[in-house]
Amino acid sequence: MREKVAKRSYGEFTLSERSQIVGEYLAGGIDKRTLWEKHSGHAVEHGQIIRMLREFGHVGSQINMTSTAAESREAGGLSMESSQELSSGASFELETLRKRVAELEKRLQEAEYKATAYSTMVDIAEKELKVTIRKKFDTKPSQR
Repeated sequence: MREKVAKRSYGEFTLSERSQIVGEYLAGGIDKRTLWEKHSGHAVEHGQIIRMLREFGHVGSQINMTSTAAESREAGGLSMESSQELSSGASFELETLRKRVAELEKRLQEAEYKATAYSTMVDIAEKELKVTIRKKFDTKPSQR
């Protein structure tokens, strides 16, 4: 007979527990409902596994709710072998952090390009229109 699990909600799981749940799901062999019932004690998961997959960057914003674990692995860019290697909590979290760092570095680079483009655009506008656009920091505010 199955042992009873105390009922828990999404917010009651620690980061490492959520990581473990995602790792089990990505390893395959168990559906979302069964996995959620095993860990939370609730029969219906209401998309909580998908929420965890999104949290760890394994599923895009568009999700087919009937997707299998294999499809989720493909969406997250993981092969069967690499998902088994990441099943331990620490290595899975490390991989997640590496992906997050890479994403943030990419966003930083894009922001730097954008700032350079805006600065160049202001320089060109100042030259062509012969108007100062940038604020001079030594000036006093106007009196009304």
